Amino acid sequence: MRSALLMLVSLIVISCGTDYNAKSYDMKVSEESPYVFHLNDSTTQIATYIQPIDSNVSFRLMYLNMSMKSLCFFNFSDFEETDVIKIASQGPDAVDLANSGGVYYHSDDSIYIYNYWNKNFTIIDHNGSIVGGIPLTDLTISNGILPQLRATSISPLVMLDGKILMSGHPSYAASDTEDPARVQTMALMDTTEKTIRTFAEYPSDYKTIDSNRWNPFLYLVPDYCVGDRNTIVVSFPASDSIRVYDLNTLTYQSYFAGTDRDIDISAADNPYDESHLYGSYAYKGIKYDRWNDVYYRVLIRPVRQGVNINDFQGVNVPRPITVIVLDHDFNKIAETDFDDYHGSFIHMFVSPRGLSIHSYSDDDDYLMFRTFKPVSI
Repeated sequence: MRSALLMLVSLIVISCGTDYNAKSYDMKVSEESPYVFHLNDSTTQIATYIQPIDSNVSFRLMYLNMSMKSLCFFNFSDFEETDVIKIASQGPDAVDLANSGGVYYHSDDSIYIYNYWNKNFTIIDHNGSIVGGIPLTDLTISNGILPQLRATSISPLVMLDGKILMSGHPSYAASDTEDPARVQTMALMDTTEKTIRTFAEYPSDYKTIDSNRWNPFLYLVPDYCVGDRNTIVVSFPASDSIRVYDLNTLTYQSYFAGTDRDIDISAADNPYDESHLYGSYAYKGIKYDRWNDVYYRVLIRPVRQGVNINDFQGVNVPRPITVIVLDHDFNKIAETDFDDYHGSFIHMFVSPRGLSIHSYSDDDDYLMFRTFKPVSI
């Protein structure tokens, strides 16, 4: 998808507009002051992976800097870099960062890095040295076929009740079927029991899982979060509904969490075609806000009429978005539109200020996040 977003083409996409019969809610989404982190000369604003570190004593933002082979940590007081872990890149302790994605900070001496090529977890300490590892080949898959796991900022590598949770898209072994109900997209890995439980098959909105018709990185990898009751909340980008899974049984209940608009999200003959990418809807992200006890879901809307994407590059292409809010019991309580959003939709996190989404900055010295929060009308 990234290569497609960086292509320069002369194209005008017509959106469906902003007029629609929205329901009346007692709350709306308000835009708060953005987060603006100051970057050093070696850190770019287009991140590979970010994730907040929320502990009882501090709240920090972790940033994987691939070019400098390091993990950078930013605080939320003066928004400056407070710590850097240089990851070993040579010798016996070298970490294969080129094929790595998700990072989970468990403690200073236990930081997990997932390698999607070798399918293993490398564990490093605060010095950036390898102190352990977990090959997925050592774990037994109890049911189904293991997805191609791809941790991103929007669907991060998570530890849940001592187990590792990740999402992904269909593996090559599962690509011979077009029945989405047979293809599972998530994995819960128990490294103590050495087992992997797969779950979360595609909903009926997906008539096929063929990646020649669905852009795999935009539509086939589900987003998820961990709710307040140790539940796993899964959002499929092409479905109006979300699923809430019980951690123990991995059974689920579905809840409507879509837009009030009458929209259609469907596959295309060429999912990498610019007109399809920029002219289509997609749900991105499901995030739990423990400070406000709500869930956020973002709808990316088609590029507005009259916007020529030839004038922009990558994350700088303006897209209208809609922020949807659900309460503690997954009832929809707000839906608010925002126009001219520029940024990378895969980088979202929640803080005491609300939902933050990466936003493109004209100044490369800063990493910026637009921030949204529900308020009463």
